[in-house]
Amino acid sequence: MATTTAPRATDAQINAARGKLAIDKKLGRSSSARIKAIAAQKTSSEQHDLGPDTPAS
Repeated sequence: MATTTAPRATDAQINAARGKLAIDKKLGRSSSARIKAIAAQKTSSEQHDLGPDTPAS
């Protein structure tokens, strides 16, 4: 049976995956594709950040 994943990870899951990637890199270990995919997502605050070209209102 194939496992399904949620369409969007929570901010806590994204931050945990990023921390795991950093630790794995320091220890010279390879990370799983699933961890890399979760870490590549943007957190809710990153999605709502204003870009440098967007004027603040």
